[in-house]
Amino acid sequence: MHLGNPGTRSKFTRLLLEKGANVNCQDEDGRTALSHACEMGHLDVVKLLVQFNADPDVSDAWGNSPLMYAAFSGHSQILEFLVRAFKRLGLRGAPADQWRWPAPRGPESACDPGSL
Repeated sequence: MHLGNPGTRSKFTRLLLEKGANVNCQDEDGRTALSHACEMGHLDVVKLLVQFNADPDVSDAWGNSPLMYAAFSGHSQILEFLVRAFKRLGLRGAPADQWRWPAPRGPESACDPGSL
């Protein structure tokens, strides 16, 4: 099974949610499945997560919402869908001046910017 295939990805996500997976579960950085799907441009998964009541106001460790990840990543279809869906729910995302992005993690984070 390859999760890069949109049909497989949606089926797998639906299966997990129907079996009781927490739609708002957060990883070690405070990011949710909705946040990751927005960043990766997976509209099929975003729609499914919203259908299962994913909370768009859950912010990660840097204060970023899923809506902000969609906007920053340039996924206009996701952004439009979320704005319409959340407007119906009476929710709103954080304004752009509140965006914060994480520092790089891994080997590149050990680089001293002054030595470049």
